[in-house]
Amino acid sequence: RVTWQKDLENGYISTKPLIIEEQVIVRTSGLGTGSENPHVYAFNLLTGEENWIYRSPNSSQYELSPLLFVESGEGECGSWPSMIIVGWNDGRVTALEAMTGAEIWATQTEVISWGITGSMALDSDLVVVPTRKGLSSFCLSDGTLNLRVELSELGWRNGVTVSNEAYFLGNEEGVLNKVYKNGTIEKESLGEGMIRHAPILTQHGIFLHLQTTEGSKLILDGEIIA
Repeated sequence: RVTWQKDLENGYISTKPLIIEEQVIVRTSGLGTGSENPHVYAFNLLTGEENWIYRSPNSSQYELSPLLFVESGEGECGSWPSMIIVGWNDGRVTALEAMTGAEIWATQTEVISWGITGSMALDSDLVVVPTRKGLSSFCLSDGTLNLRVELSELGWRNGVTVSNEAYFLGNEEGVLNKVYKNGTIEKESLGEGMIRHAPILTQHGIFLHLQTTEGSKLILDGEIIA
């Protein structure tokens, strides 16, 4: 049995830590006051010894986008090492080398009060990023923009899901967006409410939780089931 404890002393831990290659990767969140900068830390899994630390230079708000681990690989965009992809509330996306924390690349997305708050996803050699009012995909090798679409409604905690043909994400107005990989967009309004999770693909259709002012609705393939 191994037990250790760390007090990171600079905000909240509001996303799930990752265990990667005998390291615990954890991010802290700002306090929303502008007085603290979020960090990403890597600790030795067995001893708790700090392996590396990355400090966000600009973001100071609550960080809600989960960390995303990417194994080393190659594709049409090029090759990349094992990385931790981090989406920040200041709209930046950074790729950090998993064993050292060194910044491999960084890119900027739009900020409308908030930056990136939803979960990102992988699509072959791309990372797909849900933004406050759109969706972007970037090459894993160097962060080059591959696809950018603008959406009409604002999203928050609007995670993205990848299928063979498209990307799915909801927003604060109860709209499910289907973004084809050529940039074409289809929309389905599911009623008043907010979709604050990555849609779940099932063999019976898309499963969604719609958060409403009165409670919740569970929706499968466009039909309310609970």
